[in-house]
Amino acid sequence: MLRRIEFWLPVAAGLLAVAAWFGIQDFAASNNTVQAQNLALPVPVEPVRGVAGDLWADVIIGKPDFSEASPFEVVPFKVFNPGGVVVDRSTDPGRAYVWDAGNSRILGIDLAACYANLGPCPADIVIGQPSLFDHSACNGDSGAQLFPFRALATASSLCGVPDISISITQEYSFVTMTVDDEGALFVPDAYNNRILKYDSPFETDSIADGVWGQSNYNDILCNKGAMQPTSKSLCFFSYTNRYMVTYYGSGVTLDHDGNMWVADGGNNRVLRFPVNPGTGSIDVVADVVLGQSNMNRADVGDGQGEFHAPSAVEFDSNGWLYVADTGNNRLLLFEPPFESGMEASRVVESGFLNPVSLLADPYDRGMWVNDFGEPAVGLWRWEGQDLKQVMAVDTIRLPDHCPGGIGYWCLSGGGIGIDTAGNVLIATAGDTQDVIRAKPTILEDLGEMHLDVDKRLFYPPGGFNYVGLKGLRAGRGIAVHEDQLIVSDFKRLMYWNDLSNLSNGRPADGAIGEENWQDTWQECCGRIKSDGSGHLWVLGFEGRRYIDVYDLPLHERSVAFHTIWTDQAEFPVLGTDSTVSLGDRIFGVAPTDDSRILWLSDTDNHRVLRIRDPIINPVVDVILGQVEPAGAKCNRRPGFSPESGRDPEIYDNPTGDMLCYPGALSIDNVGNLYVSDHSLLTDGNRRLLIFASELIPTTNTSTIFAPTATKNIVVSSAGGARVLSGPFELDVLVRNVNTYLGEPRTAVWEPAFDSQNRMVVGYNSYLGPRRVGYYDEPLGPSNYPTNYLYDFTSMPYSAVFDDNDNLYVGNLNRGAVFVYWNPFGNPPPSSQSPMPMPAKPGVSPLSAQHVAVDSIEPAPPYCGVRESTFASERTLELVSDELRARGPGSIEARKVGFPNTSIISAREYGVIVNDAGMTIDIGQIPSWLLWPDHDKIKITLRILDGSGAPITEWLPAVTIAND
Repeated sequence: MLRRIEFWLPVAAGLLAVAAWFGIQDFAASNNTVQAQNLALPVPVEPVRGVAGDLWADVIIGKPDFSEASPFEVVPFKVFNPGGVVVDRSTDPGRAYVWDAGNSRILGIDLAACYANLGPCPADIVIGQPSLFDHSACNGDSGAQLFPFRALATASSLCGVPDISISITQEYSFVTMTVDDEGALFVPDAYNNRILKYDSPFETDSIADGVWGQSNYNDILCNKGAMQPTSKSLCFFSYTNRYMVTYYGSGVTLDHDGNMWVADGGNNRVLRFPVNPGTGSIDVVADVVLGQSNMNRADVGDGQGEFHAPSAVEFDSNGWLYVADTGNNRLLLFEPPFESGMEASRVVESGFLNPVSLLADPYDRGMWVNDFGEPAVGLWRWEGQDLKQVMAVDTIRLPDHCPGGIGYWCLSGGGIGIDTAGNVLIATAGDTQDVIRAKPTILEDLGEMHLDVDKRLFYPPGGFNYVGLKGLRAGRGIAVHEDQLIVSDFKRLMYWNDLSNLSNGRPADGAIGEENWQDTWQECCGRIKSDGSGHLWVLGFEGRRYIDVYDLPLHERSVAFHTIWTDQAEFPVLGTDSTVSLGDRIFGVAPTDDSRILWLSDTDNHRVLRIRDPIINPVVDVILGQVEPAGAKCNRRPGFSPESGRDPEIYDNPTGDMLCYPGALSIDNVGNLYVSDHSLLTDGNRRLLIFASELIPTTNTSTIFAPTATKNIVVSSAGGARVLSGPFELDVLVRNVNTYLGEPRTAVWEPAFDSQNRMVVGYNSYLGPRRVGYYDEPLGPSNYPTNYLYDFTSMPYSAVFDDNDNLYVGNLNRGAVFVYWNPFGNPPPSSQSPMPMPAKPGVSPLSAQHVAVDSIEPAPPYCGVRESTFASERTLELVSDELRARGPGSIEARKVGFPNTSIISAREYGVIVNDAGMTIDIGQIPSWLLWPDHDKIKITLRILDGSGAPITEWLPAVTIAND
């Protein structure tokens, strides 16, 4: 049960006052309901789950429950955008605390056990979450189920990334923690704007024992919700740094007397909280402020006594205070005694670009600086009056993981840890997602030091969290066929059977492609659509390179029976001598139920194509958005180029026959076509066009060019609906309120239609409401949605109804599918008037020329092991009466779901042809098809004759594993 929002009512009242000041009338709150933005219906304070016929989602797929938003599966031995390390050196070699920012937790690791482990290091304790498994939410609810209110903090919670962030995988927080001589851990709790203290967490518990910056353990707002700071408040992120391009951090340290110093970046200041010599406790009221003239100012400056988003503070052995003045790309050094408003004794500007963390070297060799923008983790020391760099991270290389060095591809910006053996521990986000251990090598003759990486604490495998069958990273496409749900995720298609028994976090029944992928770049998968003929149409990632067609339902050995290579295809244009080729990205796909017609959004050519007989004899017979086959300009206007930006001469007032970066496509129950004239990230005309079926007949004998849309939906809600969805702090609300008072454009993703032809569609969260809208009469006179579903979303990119009017909505940036059991209370299918279904076409003639393979040995799952002494695990025997007679010339191999193919001679594959058919040595599979480290993949093969023509169809998928 979510905590109630009564604690928030004073804050809500303050926001209401600000909103009223700016003329916003649609932000209302009470003890019982939160009025939805521009809705006629109130949203209950508590979500209602598992009850059909309402506007709340009932089941979530890809996450354990509705409070979670982190990608994939949360486990003790993986991290998500880690942002800092500190080592408690009271044991040998130490205990590491890792700020696992994306999972809003701290992992505590006994380094002795970790170093002895050959694989990834499972954490021994967790702080900020109730368990090491499945829990990662900011303050217990990253799903923002009480939106527009945020979940309150507790003494047991943390918030490493904002709960309402639009793109959670692109959110970071870098912190510099510290451990005192008694083993107490001090932590900047980034998005709760507070410092927390934990007394010896390995020996006690994970409940905080002290809080600074907030009045209690529940409060979370920047400066306690006030418009200016005080000596008791903190604000780690505000409009001065939260929305800047570069990354900033927050830091805490203790001086030699036990006073606590905090880099309060959002207020552009550094505070000292004094220790009481008698009790040893640290006061909650600061007594010294640096960077400001008094405790109530938060000005940005670049003078010798001013800061822009300071991220870290640290003391050297002489008692000098170092401040990482991140926004000003410099270090400031302050010499005691310290007084409020004092100027720095020294300013070091040379050689820094966004320094975000500091650590005094425990061997007194200098000061370690994590310089995010350089990118470098360097050791600096004094030589006379100059601070000189001894070592930089460009000597560190993780092959294939950090090609740009630490801080760029690896996005290292948080605290640095050094164990008792002198090893340096660095948290790396970005592509690496790990904590690396580097051993310093000192070159005394050159006065240099090098770091040699010899261990990764959370590897293998790589990537965000753990990639298994329970979790999703992105719901890019959703399809339902009979009793099977299919979801396209990075590098794989996942499927769930038995839909009536779906439950929160239920693992997929299988995956097509790579079940556990390693590389960052993906080829599969983008949008998907099923048709009434039992086919699944699958775009490549962002519609690049290929379109695969599968038979449904999917199973473990499914492979595409047909592929359109989009970078090679040329289609004749009906009634002309012209042909058209496709651009780089295809962001929309919509087959008709009989699979005889396929609509494609040729996004970068600013047109939508209708292709007749796409599998057998493809011909383009409709082109939306252009008046000739060669047309490829945004809105058909001169001067357009991809670099031209939102030039008003190009974008203003497009007519209903124009397109610009078209995206998702859908066909409703009566054949009308819906075109989202908009695509990632915010490209296009940001509207929804509807083309009535009579505009696009199927009996035309020449190509139809640029018909004018029947309806143009350009607004997604009345003014003000957007204002509360992005900003989450009071000062940012005031700063941005005027930006969103206009009517939000209808930048929509993929429409879906229930049996009553009601339309449900999600909006681009950068431009429109954070809730999914629905339209009772999409072709009716109104431009506005009838209402919204209640759930808070982030890029509801895909949507589909099943035959029982259950709705499935894919959240692109939160890796989840929301399942709504018959949300509009439609009558059961038996009492509805069934829509006429076209007859299924016969068997594709593509297979007529191919040899039949009667069976494959060994039996499913056809698992081959790359390194094995057992021949049965290395070979496939294809049983066929015809193969011996035809004889192979070569074999073509393809990783399932990926466009690349490789043709190798049959001799290289170790092929043996005998009376039974053919035996193939799996161990001869070319290296490009294999995994980069440990993993399992699926490949498919087909046999080619001496001329290179296929003898067989693609064979069922072969699973290859090396463990």
